[in-house]
This record gives sequence, C-alpha cells and structure tokens, in this order.
Amino acid sequence: MADTFNNPQNRESSYFDFYDNSLIIQGFPPNVPGNKEGFKQLIYLLWKAFPDIRIMFDDIIIEGNKVACRYNLTGTHKGEFMDLEPTDKQFSVNGMTVFSFRDTKMHRTLESGRYDFIEGTVENLALNPNLPKLKNCL
Repeated sequence: MADTFNNPQNRESSYFDFYDNSLIIQGFPPNVPGNKEGFKQLIYLLWKAFPDIRIMFDDIIIEGNKVACRYNLTGTHKGEFMDLEPTDKQFSVNGMTVFSFRDTKMHRTLESGRYDFIEGTVENLALNPNLPKLKNCL
C-alpha cells in the first residue's frame, strides 16, 4: 500500500483499489465527506500539492480484521495547498490510523490527528495562516 501511494507513476490508477467502495472514515474534518470520495479528494489534494509525498508506516499491529499503525508523511510543497502558494519547503508529520478490513479491502478507518496533520504541515512550511480559515478550505 505504501509503495503504491509513494509511486507517482501508478498511484492514481491503483492506490484506491485497496479501499472498499463503502469506505467509512472517522476523524476527517467536518468539511470532508467521510467516505471514499472524500478520501480521494484529500489524497488528490496532497498528491497535487506535494508531488513527492511519501508515507512510511511504523509500529504496525494486526488483530483479527484490524490493523493499527503509526505513520509519517513527508514531502515538498510544490503546488497550491488549501489556498497557500507553493513554498518549495519540506514537511514531516506523524499520524495514527486504524483500518478495518472486509474481505481484502479496507472498509473503515479511524484517523487520529487529522487536524494535527494540517496544522503540522502548515507549521513545517513556516507559514502563519489563520488555521480556522484553513480548516474551512477542506
């Protein structure tokens, strides 16, 4: 999954195959739908703003049909990100997620620190915007 996310040549054609069409996401900002389409919107936003974005999964715990893991996202701000012009600066933020699987696809995910991700990314880019305004952009 990380290999596909991290590979610009084939990620758009195959990354979302890991997710069930009935995907439910908990922990997204209120302006982002908590379904597969909302997830796609967020991921496309990240890929466009940070073309070299990479995810690394750490501390992976598997129990039954659930996988919990810590992750680290890194990238370079090359495109517009929530009304912020490119800065060419790098960022690195951490997060946690719990995936639930049905058959071979993820059908539910609980995201922890979604606002922390946004805030951390903006902080990493050395910008000082009005964060409540940024949250409304999603």
